[in-house]
Amino acid sequence: MTAIHRLATSDELLARIPDSIYLRAEVVPGITEGHMWASNGAVAFVAQREDRAGRLVCIGEPTAAVHFLPYVLEEFPFTLSGVILPRGAEKDLPLALRLSDPDHWELWWTDTPPPAVPGEERVSWLDNVDDEIQTLLDVAYPAHRHKPGDHKIPRWAGIRDSDGSLVACGAEIRCPSDIAGLVSVTVHPHVRKQGLGTALEAWVTRRILSKGDPLCTVSTYMDNTAAHRLVARLGYRNNPADRFTSATLVR
Repeated sequence: MTAIHRLATSDELLARIPDSIYLRAEVVPGITEGHMWASNGAVAFVAQREDRAGRLVCIGEPTAAVHFLPYVLEEFPFTLSGVILPRGAEKDLPLALRLSDPDHWELWWTDTPPPAVPGEERVSWLDNVDDEIQTLLDVAYPAHRHKPGDHKIPRWAGIRDSDGSLVACGAEIRCPSDIAGLVSVTVHPHVRKQGLGTALEAWVTRRILSKGDPLCTVSTYMDNTAAHRLVARLGYRNNPADRFTSATLVR
């Protein structure tokens, strides 16, 4: 079995997989506590959630990453809420483990302001309209994870129709290391395929980078080829180290 050893600091963890933007976003440099491990070709750490459950994150070579699971589960002091594995690692899971409701996704990033796109003049920051945002999310994106009032989201942007109705929205989110991201980009079904999502993503990305942030991230589902084309057109890139499967771990 692959040798696994515990890491003492987050700086050691970050140095192991320097190409992973997700690792840079989720791990704060200089933190010297927590559960962190390394093997030849992969790292693992526990991302603590607000509900105090832990999520095991494994990054690196898929075949190396799965070796963490039996080792960590044996010594882990509290229940894991789920796992994030490198895409493809699920094929090599130990027989005693399986994944429930897996999501296959990837993280994209850019450090360059996107080209101007039509419709950006319609985008603006939203203030004190949480109910409108929530209504739009419920109608247009029922599976949304990020809601108004989330302390990790400093602000929402939106587009209004000619009658003043909110028809598109998206949020700036702050990761634990303060790297900025774009989440919950949503367009009402009645006005889709008009470029509103592209305009909103371009506008927010440009403003995040113009504040001095080194980069901006956005995640997409693996099978959403339209989203892949959209973010690539705006200058976003995807590293092989940031292609994942998230799931509940069943033992």
